[in-house]
Amino acid sequence: MRPLRPIMLASLLIAAAPFAFASAQTPPRSSSPAAPGDTFGIDLASPQHPSGTAASPSTVALGGIGWVRIVADWAVLAPSRGAYLWTPLDAAIRQAAAAKTHVVLLLQGTPRWAAMTPDAPASVWSRQPPQRVADWAAFVTAITQRYGSRVAAWQVEPSLDLADFRGTTQDYVAMLHVVRAAVTRADPGALVVAASPGGFDLPYVQMMLTRHGSDFDAIMLYPRGRRPAEALQALSTIHTRILTDARHQLWMYGRQDWGAPVQLAALGVAEGVTREFWPALDPPVLTAMRYLAGARYVGPLDRGPGIVALMFDKGGAPAVVAWTAGEPQAVAIPTIGPAAVVTASGQPALVAPGEAGTITVGPDPVWVTNPDRALVDEAARAAAQGPLAMAVDPAHDFSRADAVSAQLGATDDEHGLYNQRLRSLPSGAIVPVTVDGSPAVRTDASTEAVYVYFVVDGTFAYFDNGRDDFVVTVEAHRASAAQLVGFNLMYDSMTGYRFTPWQWVDAGSGWATYTFRITDADFSKTWGWDFAINGAGDRKENLVVRSVSVQRVAAGAPAH
Repeated sequence: MRPLRPIMLASLLIAAAPFAFASAQTPPRSSSPAAPGDTFGIDLASPQHPSGTAASPSTVALGGIGWVRIVADWAVLAPSRGAYLWTPLDAAIRQAAAAKTHVVLLLQGTPRWAAMTPDAPASVWSRQPPQRVADWAAFVTAITQRYGSRVAAWQVEPSLDLADFRGTTQDYVAMLHVVRAAVTRADPGALVVAASPGGFDLPYVQMMLTRHGSDFDAIMLYPRGRRPAEALQALSTIHTRILTDARHQLWMYGRQDWGAPVQLAALGVAEGVTREFWPALDPPVLTAMRYLAGARYVGPLDRGPGIVALMFDKGGAPAVVAWTAGEPQAVAIPTIGPAAVVTASGQPALVAPGEAGTITVGPDPVWVTNPDRALVDEAARAAAQGPLAMAVDPAHDFSRADAVSAQLGATDDEHGLYNQRLRSLPSGAIVPVTVDGSPAVRTDASTEAVYVYFVVDGTFAYFDNGRDDFVVTVEAHRASAAQLVGFNLMYDSMTGYRFTPWQWVDAGSGWATYTFRITDADFSKTWGWDFAINGAGDRKENLVVRSVSVQRVAAGAPAH
């Protein structure tokens, strides 16, 4: 795996077991791009996953659902080497076919007899790669031969967070390669789906597509912990800079408790995500499916900074979904007749009186279902002009700046470099102080608040991928004695989060500055932040920091 990936995302997918379906014919299946009605899929209820969806044909029709995902847990199916218990999975496959849905079979789990460390706790050995790849190959061969064309896609592991998979990238690629070979023998038309770490790990996606793209057809993304604006930038970057071939598909798994399900669903369709999977059909997801399943993305409507308005067309019926990044605003969306507005939960919305042709839009998305036809042409023209991006207030556009900075204190003075909102992280709950008459912050080893986290504005740097070097300057208060206080930077690189060399803070009075040059920055906020000042090694005296800046310089050029 890429180094230093956190244990954050627990296994959330269902174990193979019967669930409620009515009888119907087995549907046709194909590896071609999603047809109308095939955009969305669901996880299904079972004794092991009671929060999933109990999918009957009427439920499937209601949501426009074309795909269901079923777990094939190796540990459950093969309690001993060479002995398989197929009955529950047989029933699940039959009942999924009765609902006229395509099946994604999720291969996960490791039996104790095949694990690397069978004496470890079950939460560990069941998530490890097998000790012998040959055991995995035997299982994969048996299951692909048994179900063949009844399975439209085979996903390998639910995600690559450590809570789901406790192996390395090399382990995972070896397992993926085995699945590709077995699926090709059993049904060459079936898809192989690779997993990815939670959040948007753009360097990982690029690495998999570049080095191992022949072993899979789609890669699953997990926008956990991402606000809509962050998801938009990540998806747009993948769509325009990373996924450069027509053969591979982007798939996405979303959860309602990650927040903003409607925004994520709409952004996924707008940015070319072929299929989206949701664990349950609550009103916001059902409403999104109503307008997006089988819909064509037309383009954006530029309504100014902090406003997103996206036009979709479903069978000649256009609809706009709109939201803001902050306070409610009056947004120009002319309609045919009185505005027909639907809330995220699918209820008709009362339109507040206002200027003709405007609708009040806030952070909670709304659907405008009768937009003026001229808006369709406007959106199409906007789409032809370039990638989808949220309009930025010029005062917060740092794309042409040489540097960004933050003066730290009780309330930071931030210019394209942000720390304040990251103090909600337990390890980032640094303490505002005043030292030598200056506002500053200090770490607190007693509470393990030993990191000063930062996000670099996305207009300044995002998925840098070797285009620039970055010089980070940290202004810290001198220590009371030599080699008593020190720090380094932990930063988002193109090969995972990495540390710079340790820097001791000079002894003495007053302030000192220290610089670090980063030549391999990613800065796509893989864990939700770009870099952190790490004071975890300071146990006798806390680190005090007054200011931080990040200067962008040409690769290899001297800083200025």
